[in-house]
Amino acid sequence: MFLSDFKKAARSSPSFLSLLGVDINTTAADANYNKLIQQFNTGGSANEGYAPGSELPHKTQQQQQQQQQQQQQQEHRVVIDKRRQLRQLQHLRQQQQQLQQEHQQHLQQLQQCAAQLEEIERKFNKIKQEMQTPEGIQQPPPAAAAAAAAAAAAAAPAAAAADDDDDYEDEDDDATPGDCIALANRAATQTAAAAAVLGFMA
Repeated sequence: MFLSDFKKAARSSPSFLSLLGVDINTTAADANYNKLIQQFNTGGSANEGYAPGSELPHKTQQQQQQQQQQQQQQEHRVVIDKRRQLRQLQHLRQQQQQLQQEHQQHLQQLQQCAAQLEEIERKFNKIKQEMQTPEGIQQPPPAAAAAAAAAAAAAAPAAAAADDDDDYEDEDDDATPGDCIALANRAATQTAAAAAVLGFMA
């Protein structure tokens, strides 16, 4: 009962509050006055009516500045990370485009080589067929004609030598049969060589 009467007297008597050292005019202007009265009526401490750090506003400003700085630093790191990832992505795209171009060039080169090989094979098969047909045998290819010309050129000295020997026999009636046999053997050897060349080229 005494405690209840004491609280009622404190609420209804400004003079009693002034005895406790509380200025009514100053306290009324304070935004936390109602909280102080509520804490006092409920038996709590007067300090509980204040929010943490409300008595030192400069600390709250410092904390806010620190939080803002930390937030700015974090945002700056995020921006830097995004830029780095973007550069890496661009570099990878450039490498991919370069590899695609090189792959396309190599593919074109392979196609050209395949076309050339097909053309060579086609020409080879055509020549082979022409050489196997009767028309190809009757009309030898240019290589065989060149070999025949070479054989004829090789046989020409033998004919010239035979003419010289005939002249020599006309001038000298003392030619022996052995000389005639040697001349015939030499002409036969050259003719056989020319025939072998023609057979090989055919």
